[in-house]
Amino acid sequence: MKIFEFEISTKLREKGVERIRKEGTTIVVEYNKTLIRFDIKKTWSKTVETFQNAVKSYITDKELIQSLILCISENWLKINTFIHQNSETDGQSNTQEESNRDRIAEMNLESVIPDKDYAKVIIETIKKTVKREDILVRQVLYTGLSTYTFEPLNLAVLAPTSEGKTYGVIQSMKYFPMGDVWYIGSMSTKVLVRQKGILVDGNNNRIDFKVNELTSRIGQSSDKEEKKYLKEELNYLMQDAKRLIDLKGKILIFLEPPQHELWTLLKPILSHDIPEIEFPYVDKTDKEGIVTKKVVVRGWPSCLFCSARDESRWEVWPEIQSRFLITSPNMSKEKYLESNILIGQRKGLPNLLQQHIIVSDKEIGLAKSAILILKKNIADLYKSNNADYVQNTNSVWIPYYEILASALQSSKGTDNRVTNRIFSLLNIVSVARARIRPTLIFGKERLVVATLEDLAEVLHITQNVSGIPTHKIRFYREVFMPLYKSKTSPDSKDGKEEKRIAVTSSQLCRAYASAYGRTINVNNMKQTYTNELTNSGYIDEDDSELDRRKKIFFPLIDNAEEKISNYNNQEGMDNLLQFSKILLPKNCRKIPANWLNLEILNLWKYPIQLEKFQLLDNTGKETCICKFVKEYEKDTKLNGFFASAKTNDNCMDIFGNLKVIGGA
Repeated sequence: MKIFEFEISTKLREKGVERIRKEGTTIVVEYNKTLIRFDIKKTWSKTVETFQNAVKSYITDKELIQSLILCISENWLKINTFIHQNSETDGQSNTQEESNRDRIAEMNLESVIPDKDYAKVIIETIKKTVKREDILVRQVLYTGLSTYTFEPLNLAVLAPTSEGKTYGVIQSMKYFPMGDVWYIGSMSTKVLVRQKGILVDGNNNRIDFKVNELTSRIGQSSDKEEKKYLKEELNYLMQDAKRLIDLKGKILIFLEPPQHELWTLLKPILSHDIPEIEFPYVDKTDKEGIVTKKVVVRGWPSCLFCSARDESRWEVWPEIQSRFLITSPNMSKEKYLESNILIGQRKGLPNLLQQHIIVSDKEIGLAKSAILILKKNIADLYKSNNADYVQNTNSVWIPYYEILASALQSSKGTDNRVTNRIFSLLNIVSVARARIRPTLIFGKERLVVATLEDLAEVLHITQNVSGIPTHKIRFYREVFMPLYKSKTSPDSKDGKEEKRIAVTSSQLCRAYASAYGRTINVNNMKQTYTNELTNSGYIDEDDSELDRRKKIFFPLIDNAEEKISNYNNQEGMDNLLQFSKILLPKNCRKIPANWLNLEILNLWKYPIQLEKFQLLDNTGKETCICKFVKEYEKDTKLNGFFASAKTNDNCMDIFGNLKVIGGA
């Protein structure tokens, strides 16, 4: 049992108080050789009441009683067993009880999901109400799960109005614990601080409950001396008080662009600069008027941002690009048709029948339970490695990290941002399946081994990590390039001819209507698509020889994709889980057949004294290197993810085998 000794003032000692200590859930006061015991209750007022009942037979000096109450209150945060679980014995008991309860919950889940692929079950459940959005659903899920790690992801979902960007996010997020998801909307900094912040002292210890207790006692007390002491204590407590917003394990959802002040507050947090930042902010109340207060933001959340505005003209767009993975919902006729049918089912069928045809309450409950188990498993993994925001943040071993890092584009600074996003996604995809992945025990570290299946999924969901909205990349692939390639000679009219094969805005508008079944005017085509594709180096423009008032456009890169489709989705609900091969640079050696053996041996080449080195298979059993290697590439070879360079331009990109085709 842990004993906590109180500091005794000279005034108390002079009045006969020799010692005050906490023993478990009891406080003991030694007064004139007499031991006075009383229990710590759940609230401060109940504890004071218990104390007063215990001392009334021994102490009649009211001033001494108030001094003892003040002494105890100054240590309330340290001794409150029930609220803050500072009792070591109770904490251990509660931890063990929670651990047993969690294990029973996971065993129940395993009986329903025997393959333990909880992420797959969640994805399949979400897709029952979010049609033809396999990539978006996976991106949102993994972004949400990443908040339980120390390197959370941020995702921006951008598309024109009514394309389902907000719907897909909300449907995916409803499976996460309600307390973990904050829908920000147009919330101001002041509202965020008041609604989500807790009152803390100068050392960031929580004091709001104590302030409430003191305020209540001041209002109830009729004793002037008691009120004086209580007010002094309250004033002292509030001297360095500030608001603390704890964002660790939180998911911020912006359903519309944040206000400028709030975005300014969040920028360094989303950049993951430091894990605790203090800001001044201006507040206005009827009582105090306009005052400057302090807010402390602790931890890094994951953040999802939805917008329908023309982001290329938004002044903070470069900051969004640098902090967020950019994506867009699918915009296809098949999606619109299936979504129409879903709407009809929801509006036109009995609720009982909807449970069978759309998604049942049992399936929803199962997916929610799977999220909770994944949250716990992720926390346990990082805890086992003593991880925090500063050290031991990685709990994944990626055997092919060097090959992948060497193959990804590295010609400009933003390429590092792309690489970081790919590896961050590899981490969370692997961690989400830690229970069914091999494990590396490296000294005191326990690392999940990222498999080739994880690489396949990451490449599938990051077919565009360039920072350009996905629907614009899709336009380039599905409209611009087919139109351009359909031409065999430059356009001509009235004896004039363009100086090169190219396309016009009017032609793009007609091709857009043919591909997507809806119209777009020339002005919107320019503002939405051709301007950004030009600025991003996908296309270039020139003056038209046929009409000097107009521009013609031609591509600078060709998207010659080589697809891999070894991984199928369940029930054919979406396209094959496919992705483009990564183009190896010309100076990159061919991947050797024994690459995995070499990577394992490389772990030993550093002068580190390891207490333990073990490889465990996906069932948790120790295995030898030869068996580990054999199982690792049993279904797919690493070579299958890469393509050899075909041009002298040494260009590569994860969403296609890109080659330079344009010129001045």
